[in-house]
Amino acid sequence: MKVRRILFESIEHVVMEETEIGPIASGHVRVKNLFSLISTGTELLQLRGAMGPFQHSEVGYCAVGRIVEGEGDTGFQKGDYVHTHGHHNEIIDVPTEKARKTFIPVDPELAEQATFLPLGKVAMHGLHRVHISMGDWIVVFGLGIVGNLTAQLARMASADRLLAIEPQPMRRKVAQELGIRTIDPDDGDYISKIQTITGGGANVIFETSGHPVALKDAMKIAAYGAQISVVAGHYGIRELDMKTDFQNKELSLIGARRVDDEAESTLADRWTVARCAREFYEMIKSGKVSIEPLITHRMVPEQASEVYERLLKKDNSMLAVLFDWS
Repeated sequence: MKVRRILFESIEHVVMEETEIGPIASGHVRVKNLFSLISTGTELLQLRGAMGPFQHSEVGYCAVGRIVEGEGDTGFQKGDYVHTHGHHNEIIDVPTEKARKTFIPVDPELAEQATFLPLGKVAMHGLHRVHISMGDWIVVFGLGIVGNLTAQLARMASADRLLAIEPQPMRRKVAQELGIRTIDPDDGDYISKIQTITGGGANVIFETSGHPVALKDAMKIAAYGAQISVVAGHYGIRELDMKTDFQNKELSLIGARRVDDEAESTLADRWTVARCAREFYEMIKSGKVSIEPLITHRMVPEQASEVYERLLKKDNSMLAVLFDWS
């Protein structure tokens, strides 16, 4: 059977190819992908070779599909809709044990929105790494997908004491329509503006942009004793004023990343990856988190080369881009 898949063939070069697959292997579950979401930040870093030596590879980890075949005790059955963490592939074969541990059941009508679960749990983990108190001022750097979701979740914790910093007008507009107050960092002295609005600085800051200047500015807008949750991946060396802006203010710089499988086994009483994903899905179902406004493009896999080229060129009309495999 011929199926489609998207490959990162070389640096900044993407192809959609057809490949032949055989019968499903014993001890596996086969899923027909319906939708997959581009995780823009991570995938562009991979595509540029910024995450280490470039690898010719399949890509993506935000996919929802329907089980079409399989065996073993997974807790699921043929026809079920599931989130799989699968690649941008038409067909995904997953070992039964992994399927049992990682698949998350989704409602068919929420299949598109459920592709956001991996990015939602990244945002949620970033919040779990800090302590937010009543009355705290919160600032989010960056309004990409993870930044927008972080702002939506943080707003639940601190109501209207929330500011989001983003240079792109379209991203600010999406956030504003969700009731999030935004600031353009290119509009005058935005650091002084934030200091004035917050009455002396932010108490909790989330850096979701990955921009090298963002960490510097986060320290400048921080109040005494503030916490900075570094959610975005920062690759390479960053120059920071560790005396004036960090030590003198007694700031806490906190790393936040998805917990790996090995560490997961030690977190039975904490917010594990799976628990974060399930909770985020419940927030989508209840309407506490809005996903639909973030989706700007629905494309077919045959447009993959064009899509990634536009993203590499920083097409500001694109926020969340879905591939439709149905």
